[in-house]
Amino acid sequence: MSDTGTIVSWKPGRGFGFIRPDQNGKDVFVHISAFRRDTNPTVGDRVHYKVTRDDRGRIRAEQVRSKGKRISINYRSWLRPAVATSFLLILACLVYLNIYPLEMLFLYLLASLACFVVYGWDKWSARRGAFRVSEINLHLLAIFAGWPGALFAQQVFRHKSRKKSFQIKFWITVLLNCAILTWLLTSSGKPFAVYLFDFLREVLNYLGLNHLF
Repeated sequence: MSDTGTIVSWKPGRGFGFIRPDQNGKDVFVHISAFRRDTNPTVGDRVHYKVTRDDRGRIRAEQVRSKGKRISINYRSWLRPAVATSFLLILACLVYLNIYPLEMLFLYLLASLACFVVYGWDKWSARRGAFRVSEINLHLLAIFAGWPGALFAQQVFRHKSRKKSFQIKFWITVLLNCAILTWLLTSSGKPFAVYLFDFLREVLNYLGLNHLF
């Protein structure tokens, strides 16, 4: 059986707020992950929800859905995975055309997977009050070829996607990474590119994955 109430506080940048129950009582904490992925909670929304407790015994709302007022749809929810997918497809085409070696695509896929896992861990830690991954480390993973995975993670885990200060820095890392990728094709960048690709081949050989290439 679900309870009903009204969202009386919401912090978009941090992705949480509070619901005031219709049956009186204390305001109930609610995190953005308790809503459907295509919703944008706002103060004044009437909602149904289920009361649960986290690992520390604190009350929180889960399975939140609209009641009486339709929560607006976030039409940009597809943008992050679309950008990441488009980039990886373009990179794959450039590899096919021998503009970049196959190791470059492998680097982005491996870094993206690592970044996705780290984002998931950080989201899990945030909900349980455990050790967090610093934002600077998330940005470093992004700039070192992991940003496509970060985009998927931000969408899937709904983590760091609404914090404006983080997003500004994140997109700067994306631009820097793309600039470096382009620089590798220039006359000044080619010597470093040769070193980088040789290093990647050595890593693959060490991991026993060189037969894939």
